[in-house]
Amino acid sequence: MDEHSFGTSLGRERYVQISSAGTAGAVAARTYRVTDWGGWVVLVLLAGIFLATGISIRAALHAQHPILGDGAVFVAGGVALAWAALYYSLRVSVHAVISSEGLALVHGSWQHVIPWRDVVRLSEWTTLTDGIRYRWLALWAANGTRLQVRQDLVGDFDAFRSDLLAHLDAPAIPPAAITDLNQPMYLTADLRRTINSYGALMVIGIAGGVMMLAFLPGIAIADLVVVGLGVVAFLVALGIIFFRQHITVSSAGVQTRRATFSRTIAWAAMYALERDHGTGLRGAAAILGRGLVMLLFRIDRRSVVVPGMERSHSTITIRGNSGERIRIREESYHHPEWLRARLRAEVAALQAAAAPIAPTVQPLPQTGPLAPDAVLPPDPLETSTLWLRESAEFDPFRQ
Repeated sequence: MDEHSFGTSLGRERYVQISSAGTAGAVAARTYRVTDWGGWVVLVLLAGIFLATGISIRAALHAQHPILGDGAVFVAGGVALAWAALYYSLRVSVHAVISSEGLALVHGSWQHVIPWRDVVRLSEWTTLTDGIRYRWLALWAANGTRLQVRQDLVGDFDAFRSDLLAHLDAPAIPPAAITDLNQPMYLTADLRRTINSYGALMVIGIAGGVMMLAFLPGIAIADLVVVGLGVVAFLVALGIIFFRQHITVSSAGVQTRRATFSRTIAWAAMYALERDHGTGLRGAAAILGRGLVMLLFRIDRRSVVVPGMERSHSTITIRGNSGERIRIREESYHHPEWLRARLRAEVAALQAAAAPIAPTVQPLPQTGPLAPDAVLPPDPLETSTLWLRESAEFDPFRQ
């Protein structure tokens, strides 16, 4: 399977009728979430306790040691903020998103996606947890990644299941810009999650620093540092917004633009077209760290993310004869396979027409989800008794 097929190879389970799904919805992403009021109560309550503890210590020390008193509130505020960020990410903000790209599980700033083209297995079962029977649904990717969703995470589980099956059944039709080389293809890097993260740091830094200057004058240096961090976060977010990458692929060549700066490499002036595979250690470490915290503290039991053998964050590099270079990070774009297919088609068409193009420029290799001899790992839910220990009883529906 490659970008030309744009299809999904799906191993259908015995009890799942994929054909019963309705028609796929619009291209716009649909978010499935449930407001976790209990999680909000725990978050606010513990954060309030931390702050109240710091304020009490300040009241006791401020008369004789004003700097120590203000420092106690500063430390308490940092602990409360760290707790709020952790609990919000791992519990309160968890939701599922179904889009034209695939299924995503979102934990705060973490987003874990399985593209539809990589889905090879779908599993459904039922467990009994704390006396309540829950339905589960899991998707497996070709590299072994698994996203697992429990019924109470998405609210309307039937609508979520129907929408997911509809996208799996729907034929993946590539846009005309891939097959029609006479029209240009435009892509823009989607950095909304990064921008939102820096925006939150900006608000916390500037608002928190101003309040600290007003109420904690004893540690003015720390107050100014917090304000400065907020300003830096604002500048970084602003830079990301204005300098995000825009790509145009046309018969004239490849052009990249950041703000008012642009660079174009014509096909005749192209020296090499490369794709470097990355192991994605940063992304894998983030998932493993989050999974370790969830395993130790059991903060949220409504979803499971199992990372696969690798998380590829490949980079496409286009080199010109004069030493210029265009680098495209695939993780910044929704459909990097469309870009690879268009580049492959352009090079193949130029070579077929005997157009002037360097012999070192070769079409990007086909990028199927698995090597032909690779085997998907067995489903641990089928080969272990973990679900029995979780449900505390034998569940005939699981069979």
